[in-house]
Amino acid sequence: MRQKKIKKINSRVLKSLFLTFCLVVAFSQNIKAELGPEDKAAVNNLINEGINYHSNRNYLLAMKSFLRALDIDPANKQILNNLSITHNNYGKYLAERTDGTGAAREFRHALYYNPDNNVTRSNLEFKLKEMKIDVKDPVKRILQAKQERIAENFLAAIAELNESNRIKETTEAYLEIGTNYHLLSLKSPDQQIYIEKAITAFNRAIQLEPEDARPLIRLGDVHVASGKISVGIDYYQQAIKKDPANEEAQSALINGWLAAIRVAPHLANNHVGLGTAYQLKGDFLQAERSFRRALQIDANNQLANKGLDSLKEDRIKTQVALFLDRAVKFQKQGNYDESLNNYIRALNLEPNNPDIHYNVGTAFQAKKDLTRALKAYSRAIELNPNHQEAKDAIATLNKEEQERLVTEAFAKAVSLQQTGSYNEALAIYNRIIKDRPQDDSLYYNIGVAYQALGQHELALENYLKAYALKEDPNYQVAIKSVEASKANKLLEQAISLQSGAQNREAIAKYLEVVRLVPENANAWYNLGTAYQAIGEDLDALEAYKKAYGIDEKNQTEAIFFAALILEEQRKLLDAINLYDKYLKINPNGEYKNEARDRQAYIKGFL
Repeated sequence: MRQKKIKKINSRVLKSLFLTFCLVVAFSQNIKAELGPEDKAAVNNLINEGINYHSNRNYLLAMKSFLRALDIDPANKQILNNLSITHNNYGKYLAERTDGTGAAREFRHALYYNPDNNVTRSNLEFKLKEMKIDVKDPVKRILQAKQERIAENFLAAIAELNESNRIKETTEAYLEIGTNYHLLSLKSPDQQIYIEKAITAFNRAIQLEPEDARPLIRLGDVHVASGKISVGIDYYQQAIKKDPANEEAQSALINGWLAAIRVAPHLANNHVGLGTAYQLKGDFLQAERSFRRALQIDANNQLANKGLDSLKEDRIKTQVALFLDRAVKFQKQGNYDESLNNYIRALNLEPNNPDIHYNVGTAFQAKKDLTRALKAYSRAIELNPNHQEAKDAIATLNKEEQERLVTEAFAKAVSLQQTGSYNEALAIYNRIIKDRPQDDSLYYNIGVAYQALGQHELALENYLKAYALKEDPNYQVAIKSVEASKANKLLEQAISLQSGAQNREAIAKYLEVVRLVPENANAWYNLGTAYQAIGEDLDALEAYKKAYGIDEKNQTEAIFFAALILEEQRKLLDAINLYDKYLKINPNGEYKNEARDRQAYIKGFL
């Protein structure tokens, strides 16, 4: 059959296709050789009849003629091509009458009959774009196909899904293709053709996603519907094996066994299979009825008896799961007593379940009942020596108990310290320090106790440790306090030594004082006098400078003695300036006359 375009069109106009009339002799080579003379004649007549209808734009009657011809000769490419052209042109006809949905449906039918019809493909994509649908989005195309399936336009749906797969092959598209073919098989006399196509589509879905249970369920549906019930049941079981919690697969398996019972109601194992399916879904009442029905048919059916036994176990497991769910819920809410009640009920059903004993331990631990918690965790390990959660819980529990004991001891030490029992407090602090080596407050308290006992070196050592762990301003104050106390004691010793003319020994003490409290002006002044007493004027001068540098107003004597040393060193101008400073700061000072005399004397030389 020849076809030609009516006219050339731009990208904004839908394209039409023309049919030419078909003569019996001219197109007999397109008819299957197996057809008898009458069928061949009928096919030719129907093709020509369809072409006549098409020429008169009676597209619906043309489709009927071509479809009748296709029923006689299903593989005839000429008929398929003519159907594709007719649906395309009918789609254009509908589009011109603003029926966009109908036009898209006809274009899809055209593509179903001839997937190579690129004119129709352009028309469909143009119409979808008008409908604001992204033609390059496979998900959007699948949604369009589902709408066609819901409207029972199965062939249009399949064509749209094929277009989606042209963009990107997906499991979802093949699932839909298979579903549409399956529905067609239920409605069409050409059942076997559609069944085979459905199976092909579902198998391709499995190839794309081997772990997806849905294609297996669909394959089961196809086989059960076609009478191959045992094969269908096998597919359902495969689906459940991949996804045991899949409710669709569970329901399908039940339906599969019901279908088997409809065919063979007196076969006991069919009822056993149904009971197992109900048990898997959690419907224990129906499962028991099915097992007992099997035993009515065959009193010695071992599978039915085993089913009843396993049903008892499953009922217990279900009841246990219910109690555990309640227990966990109450525990999360902080209602530990009610949580424990439900855990105990679960244990009554499964007394040797280590996980339940572990959960009991967590509830007791949350209640701060550590003794019972430890007992529950220990029981879990007795039942399962490899129960790591219980082992970890016991380790945590021991740590918490040790921390509790340490906290109590710490509180007792603080109480003793507050009542002045420093030695007793220190004994406890030093015992628990190994458990809290990073506790800054503990080191601070130890420092306070030692300071109260006058053991400044130990006090300072612990204050410094506390500050190293945490730079708390209070710790800095404590450090300065103990340093000041130590410095005052040293200062008293140094003054006593200096009073006894033991200047060198005094100097050593003064140097320790200014190391501890470098801002102590009096210590620097005394250090200067000690140096001057043994003739070490340079060191004396530096000490005096430190003294009046820190406190110029109250260290005028340091200024005067520094001026004397400078004068002796022949640094006369510097000496004059210091004498002048002394007189300005302390005009009525003890050395005012000497300062004026020395100043006048020096000026006499200059």
